Amino acid sequence: MPVSKHSPDESASHTPDAGGGSDHTSGAGHITEARSGGNGPGSDPSTPHKGDSPIGTGGSHDLPGTGDLDSLGHTGDDVVGHESVRHDSETSPLPGNSEARPDGARYVEEPALEDAQAARFYDEVRANPDVLDINAISSNTGINTQVLDRVRSHFFLTKHLVTQGPDATHLAYFTPRGDLADIWQAAGQRSLSPEETMKFERYIAHEYMESHLIEAGVPYLRDEPHLWEHFQNPDESGYYRAWPREPSDAGAHELAASENRGGLNHLRSMGFDVPNVELTPNLSNIDEVVAAVFQELRSKGIDLK
Repeated sequence: MPVSKHSPDESASHTPDAGGGSDHTSGAGHITEARSGGNGPGSDPSTPHKGDSPIGTGGSHDLPGTGDLDSLGHTGDDVVGHESVRHDSETSPLPGNSEARPDGARYVEEPALEDAQAARFYDEVRANPDVLDINAISSNTGINTQVLDRVRSHFFLTKHLVTQGPDATHLAYFTPRGDLADIWQAAGQRSLSPEETMKFERYIAHEYMESHLIEAGVPYLRDEPHLWEHFQNPDESGYYRAWPREPSDAGAHELAASENRGGLNHLRSMGFDVPNVELTPNLSNIDEVVAAVFQELRSKGIDLK
């Protein structure tokens, strides 16, 4: 029973767009459109972490981004809270080799069949982080090694508390995405094309900012009752994640630079002023942008460590 974790329209996950607004990307790549935010500006900063389809109680598992969970041997969900999301008996080995959570699952959502190879790559990185040659990637992209190293740790090596539904939070690794596994590997082997460069820089900026926000005490997503919208149709029922409209409702994933569209324009839809600083090529000023976002959060009464 996967869930929608944020934006109202993430179906265009790999369509670069210079503006802020609604479209898709994290650790998630394939998203089901949420019913609660419309298509207004800022509705999607990114989606690199999967777990973005509706959380339901029935129907099939062929929603975008969920894949054939049964054939992947999904055995359940590690839930913090009273509402369990899904419990199945194991039917086949999971792709990859990393150690499972106590319930048998490793990720916020187990990977779709088409991302099985990406799951193996994520496992390899956790077993040996040097599989990602940070020096080579920095040489090929121009992005600082410290930025890349932080994102590698945040994205691949760290378990995160990810809200999956009302009072339902997983402690798990981000769900594998084939496009991100591919671009990491490409960046370690060669210079990227202009389109690849834009994708990689937007992704790195999002994850880098998200990691700093979480470190400062901002939850990945905030779990408030009004941020969940119930739905019911003949095949299933469950919840969609509403897009935050107030500063106090925004989580780290929603506050970070947009992975799909780039930049910070989506902050306006949450009641923030967009910091008067833009990311430069190669993300050379990303710490300045992070500092400007932190200053804006504090100005709106958000406590940070």
